[in-house]
This record gives sequence, structure tokens and C-alpha cells, in this order.
Amino acid sequence: MKGLWKRIAAGLLLSAAAVTAALPVSAAWQQADGGDWWYSYADGSYPSDGFAQIDGSWYLFDESGYMLTGWQQVGSTWYYLDENGVMQTGWLQLPDGWYFLNGGGAMQTGWLQNGGYWYYLDGGGRMATGWRQVGSTWYYMDESGHMVTGERTIDGVATPLTIPARWWGTAPASRRPTWRPSGRCWTAQPSRRSRPPIPN
Repeated sequence: MKGLWKRIAAGLLLSAAAVTAALPVSAAWQQADGGDWWYSYADGSYPSDGFAQIDGSWYLFDESGYMLTGWQQVGSTWYYLDENGVMQTGWLQLPDGWYFLNGGGAMQTGWLQNGGYWYYLDGGGRMATGWRQVGSTWYYMDESGHMVTGERTIDGVATPLTIPARWWGTAPASRRPTWRPSGRCWTAQPSRRSRPPIPN
């Protein structure tokens, strides 16, 4: 009788194991003992050393398969992954300023036209405001980063201006260009005091 019960128990265990093996294994995020996250596909494999799209979002994994966050450089291109590892696109505000990441997540530098405005992003990707020298030319961007053109208020007076690129906007009074009439508008005449202040 004891032998019969052993055979029944063994049969039940084998049946349970077979049922368990037949159940589908779902892909899921896994957390390692050190707190790092990795992703397990249903077949047991995992993404590593590059980007992977998971549930509609893009993630970046190191060579060991662990998810990366923050600024990451791939080749010569910088990307930003938030605290959940999701690759960011569009405008990104960080404690040190604003950045713009294109549709593929790549950080942009230089001139950017977006939403009908021109912006300038420095070599580190930060959006410029105020006076900024690009090459040998000075430009002025307002507090929203928009490059300034057209009518501006100078000393409290709205004045239509045709201003060479180096004089777009208004410089501090001590370094303001000399304005002279030119037809129906005013143009900036270079002078020793007319160069904008050098940004910090």
C-alpha cells in the first residue's frame, strides 16, 4: 500500500511539473540584487548593448543588459533617459537648463527652428538666452530662447528696427549701438560701445 501511494504522489508531481512547463512565460522587468533593472523576454533572452523598444518606449541597455538612465553617449550622439529609463524626445528641462532632443532622441546643438521660432543650443546642448556670439556674429535670444527680430522696445519706446544680425535685440545702455535713421526705419551703426557684453 505504501508503494502505491508513492507511485500516486510521484504521478501527481510529474503532472504538476508538466502543467507548469506548459504555461506561457511572460516578458517582464527584473531587478537585480544591486538594484539595477533588466528586461527578460518570454523566451528567456534579454536586450543588451543598445536600444530596445518595450511597450512603445525606447530604453538603452549596457553590455551586461542593465537599463541605463540619465545622459548617455552612443557613438558621437548624446541621449537622455529619465529615471524610469525611457528615452526622451522634444524639449527637456533639467536643473541646468533646457535641451532639445529630436524624434530619435538625439541631443541637438547649434541653430534649431521649432514652433515658428529660432533657438540656439550651445555645444553642450543647452538653450541660449540673452546675447550669444556665433562665429563672428552676435545674436540676442529672449528669456524663452527665441531669437529676437523686428520691433523691440528700447528705453521704453517701441521702435521698428532693421538691425544687422549682430545687433538683434537690445544691449545694455553702456554697450548699445548708435541708432541712425535709414529711410522709414532705424539701423544700428557700429561704434566702440556697440558690442554686446560677453556672456559668462
